[in-house]
Amino acid sequence: MNTKNLYPKSKQFPNHNWLNILLEAESAEQLISKALSRFSIQKKMFIDGVVIVGASHHGEKLVKEMVHCDIQVHKIFDEDPNKHNTRLCEIEIQSLENIKKYRQDIPVILATHRLSGLQKKLQDLGFSNIIPFPILSLW
Repeated sequence: MNTKNLYPKSKQFPNHNWLNILLEAESAEQLISKALSRFSIQKKMFIDGVVIVGASHHGEKLVKEMVHCDIQVHKIFDEDPNKHNTRLCEIEIQSLENIKKYRQDIPVILATHRLSGLQKKLQDLGFSNIIPFPILSLW
């Protein structure tokens, strides 16, 4: 299906980078290529560790994969107050408001399906390395 006819450039989604990448891709290979180049994922960016936003089952799977790959997960952040000050895979879960304490160039992996609003919020806080979890599966 050619999505260009359904959603011309003038109808693209502002502040929804993930949706725009899907619309612009004409094949699965092009989607993977565009997604990886847009998010500039390189192994060296994980040397100093990451933080994860989202303590759901996606967050748990992501933490386990990071640990398996010897990538340090500094903290997990979540908006659900019932999860604050608990642990997921031995890593403390804190309020998303506490993410402001981290340097803005640390990779922030979004382990949630609510990507667009959260990505904008983190960008407004000055974070520059924001990676939705589905992108990692392409890498």
